[in-house]
Amino acid sequence: MTSNKILLINPRQHEMLYVKMPRDYFMYHYPPLGLMYLSGILEKNGYATEIIDTISNPLSEDDLVAKLKSEDFLFIGFYSNMITNQFVIKYCEAIRRKANLPIVVGGPSSLAGTLFLRMIWWISYVMEKEREQ
Repeated sequence: MTSNKILLINPRQHEMLYVKMPRDYFMYHYPPLGLMYLSGILEKNGYATEIIDTISNPLSEDDLVAKLKSEDFLFIGFYSNMITNQFVIKYCEAIRRKANLPIVVGGPSSLAGTLFLRMIWWISYVMEKEREQ
């Protein structure tokens, strides 16, 4: 039987410029609202979802693969933008090597970012823009 559970990941961004700023600078982290909206729509249409925010709760590639192997997911979805693409690619590569699960990547990205992600063979689907159009 095919699962109806979807795992959504908000990737870490710890190499962003604000991390290298002086300590008196404080950066707020907001919940992944876009993934929360998506989760609500999916649940309204009969899918179970789980969101992992790896900024608040760091998750290694190996820990993610172990989670995917321990539960039955229909697919895994990643939020991505130009800043997080490198982490998304690392996660996706680990998933393809060890868990073989369909991977969907989406989020606000420039055309160049979308074209770049489409060249990565282990990503199953790349959603352009934020898909509200």
